[in-house]
Amino acid sequence: MKLYLLRHGATPGNLKKQYIGSTDQPLAQLGVEQARARAKELPAVERVWVSSMLRARQTAEIFYPDVPKQEMDGLREMDFGSCEEKTWEEINNPTVYDGWLKADPEAAFPGGEKLGNFAGRTSSALREIAEQVKAKKLYSGALVAHGGVLMMLMSLYGRPERGFFEWESENCGGFAVEFDPDTLELKLLSRIGTGRTW
Repeated sequence: MKLYLLRHGATPGNLKKQYIGSTDQPLAQLGVEQARARAKELPAVERVWVSSMLRARQTAEIFYPDVPKQEMDGLREMDFGSCEEKTWEEINNPTVYDGWLKADPEAAFPGGEKLGNFAGRTSSALREIAEQVKAKKLYSGALVAHGGVLMMLMSLYGRPERGFFEWESENCGGFAVEFDPDTLELKLLSRIGTGRTW
């Protein structure tokens, strides 16, 4: 099936280059404008799966106001623990950064979610989506979530194979993929947006 993996619009924290994971921020006005502009370019889909976080739900409603949506906790952004709402300069923790670069499943921001746990729950969400695709015989859909969620799913299941940080996307950007619900493979068809991040 054709699946569009889309990141939410910019939040106040995104504009300050802060780590915003479990903090449930709304869209900034710029994020609303980004979503409205992107919505004009998006093709029609049969179903939308969306993170249960406010910024993703707001974006999905702008993208696809009349399409059935299912909120999924498994698509929530990674919890950055005590580093929530801080910039990398404020965090300045080489141990955490090194763990991320090595994709260490035990890597976590202090008090936050381990990378391995994040991989597990986002994978479970994708498997749930796959089961629905097969059961309902869907041909098109959109997943509206977070930068970290898209990076994790594409690093695990994306083709061609690329590293976690090579799958960054801008706010309201993402990827058009061919999704195989049997293997969970996400074959890249095209990027949505420039790929630069805020």
